[in-house]
Parts: sequence; structure tokens; C-alpha cells
Amino acid sequence: MPKLILCLSIAITLTTHLVAATPNAEPAKSEKQPEPPITWHQGVVPGPAVTLRVKRVIGKSMVFQGSMDREQKSGNSYHEVDTFYLNALCANQEEGRDQMAFWRTFTDRRRNEKLENGKPIEKVLDNSNDLIDMGPNFSIVGKSLRCYAFDKQNRLAYKSMQLVTLKDGSYVHGSVVNEDPKRVSIVTDDEKIDILQERISKIENIPQPHVCINEAPHYMFPIFPERAVAPGDTWRFRVPTIIPLEQGLAARVFPTQFDIIFNARLREVKDSPSGKVATIDYQIAGTFDSSFPEFSQRFPEEFLVASRITHRVSGEGTAVFDVERGWMVDRHESFNFFFYGKTNQENEKKYDKNGKLVSEKPRKPIENKAEITSRFDLKLLLPGTRLKSGAVVQNYD
Repeated sequence: MPKLILCLSIAITLTTHLVAATPNAEPAKSEKQPEPPITWHQGVVPGPAVTLRVKRVIGKSMVFQGSMDREQKSGNSYHEVDTFYLNALCANQEEGRDQMAFWRTFTDRRRNEKLENGKPIEKVLDNSNDLIDMGPNFSIVGKSLRCYAFDKQNRLAYKSMQLVTLKDGSYVHGSVVNEDPKRVSIVTDDEKIDILQERISKIENIPQPHVCINEAPHYMFPIFPERAVAPGDTWRFRVPTIIPLEQGLAARVFPTQFDIIFNARLREVKDSPSGKVATIDYQIAGTFDSSFPEFSQRFPEEFLVASRITHRVSGEGTAVFDVERGWMVDRHESFNFFFYGKTNQENEKKYDKNGKLVSEKPRKPIENKAEITSRFDLKLLLPGTRLKSGAVVQNYD
């Protein structure tokens, strides 16, 4: 089994429908873990109700200064500290959603690694610049600009796909392109498949999950409520996500999709020269475990007998939001990612010269564990601010 890491990629066929949308021990088996209780650490300051909506202007970029402190504890460990500028461009608006491209430019990157053999490595990484990748739920604006659709509540939209479950328990996922009384045609990652209707148990529309690649989860939150809220009010959303792993099954990507549960609370509303400013606290939590009944049906029996995969996400953050301008002014959050994988090995067998089994010794299962902590800070730079490059931040209105 390969090492479990957060930085992996997948390729999945898309449809065009958008919808607004203990670490060191092996987890308890065959039980769905309850959602953790929500505890808010800061007191509420009474104040007026406000409606939280993001305002973006087509063709305008908002520029943020950010930092990320990221640490992985596993056989191969590392600690990386980065600073960067983030250019958030609203390239277009479509069906009430802002088509957003996030261009991150590092200004400093340092990374210390420790290999399984204990050897330390210190690296100074290149100050690269890249578009943030949150998986396949994007649209191309212009010739090549990869954009993600956000609504005014800051919800990242997802596309949908079809899951065709067969009567023998197997399934196919992709895009259904034709259906008649005799057969269904579905396009997968690799091919077009015709399936007889008599073999099909059901066809479901399922959300295409956002993909947790590198720092991508930090661009999915916070999400704002539909209604007006006063300090002390809470709200929640479910966000479909996947942490992909390439494995040796027929499918190139394990069906490890699960929901991250987002909970938020308005802490206070202050007056400022520009108007009202809101402080929002939020928490995220979600678990995938291949042994849980809700997930185990996705896997063949031989896999469930021999292997197990667990992904766990948790974290919390605080956002400061300019209510009048619709600007995200400041964000601080810390997310944790836990990965566990286990594969049982066949027993070690010895035979005599006649081919008769003389001894059999159990082998130790192959296990991989990794825990990543990612601390992320983002601060909006006011118009007129001069960047290290000498460029000056333009007006956002």
C-alpha cells in the first residue's frame, strides 16, 4: 500500500449540472462515529442581526497576504512554513455565481524533512506561483483560466454525476448520456459502456466531491447562512469532499467520498468607519472509514476482509467580514487531517520438497499512518498597498 499523503490527484468524468453546495490508534471498527459536540471558545457579544453576503466585481481582483504553517507526522515527516500573496479574481458571473480563479504566489518557503531512517533534510523551496486546485468542479473561462463557482453565501458549487448500481452489487459511475427501455449508456473515465436495463438495480445522481489537494480545503470555508443572523445564531452545511488514493483495484480512484460538516456561529457585530464588521467562528469535521456500513457497500468483499482505509478531518477558524462592502477581511484557521491504511498479508508458508505444507506463519499487516496539521492565515490588503514586487493594489469596487 502506498504512503498516505494529502497531495494526490484524480481525473473523473464530469457532467455540467452545478449545485450550490485518537490520531495514534486504529479507529474502532464497524461503527459510525458520532459527530463531535460543538463547543464555542469565545463569548458572544449581543448585537444586531445582519445578512452576510460576499460582493465581487467582474474583472476585479482582491489581493490577500497569507501564510501557512504545515506539519506532517508519519514515517516520513516534514514541517513547512510559507508566506504568499493570493490574487482572487472574479473572471465572470454565471447563473448568479461568481467564477473565481485563485492565483497564489509564494514570497518565502522553507521546509524541514525527516526521513524514516531519521535523516534530516532542510530545503529552501522555489517561490512558485500556481492556480489553486480544488478538484474537477471547475469551468474554463476564456481560453484557459480554471475557475470555481461561488455563490453570494461563499458556497463552492459542485457538479453531479451518476452512480449506476447493478443487481450483482457492483456499480459504475460516470455520466449517463443515453437511456432507453432496453439499455443505459454511461461514459466513465476510460470508456463508454452500454448496460442492459435488466441488470440495473438503480441509478442515482450524486455530488461530484471537492478534492482535498494540498491547501485546497482552506479555500472552501467559511460558508454564510441564507437568513439574517444575530450574534449567537448558528448554522451548518454539508460539503462533499474526497481525499483521493490511487490503488490497485479496477477503479483508478477509491470511492472514498464523504461529507465535511461545517458549523458556524456569529460571535459579534462591530461598527467601523466602513460600516458593520462581523466576526464568525466556524468548525469542520468529517470521517470516512471503509468499515462503516454507510461506506463498506462501495467496496468488494475481498477488500473489506483484507484492507481498511480511514480519513478524518477536523478543525476550526475565525473570519472577520465587512458586512457593508461584502469583503472577507481576515481569516485564521487550523485544520487537521488524519490518514490510516491497513492491508493484511497472506501467511508465510513453507513446503517440503514434495510440495507438502509443513508450516504456516502469520505476517504482520502493512499499516500506514499520517497526521497533517495545517495552520492558515489570510488578510485582505487595502487598495494602495505596495507589494514586494513594487506593484500597487488597485481599488476593489
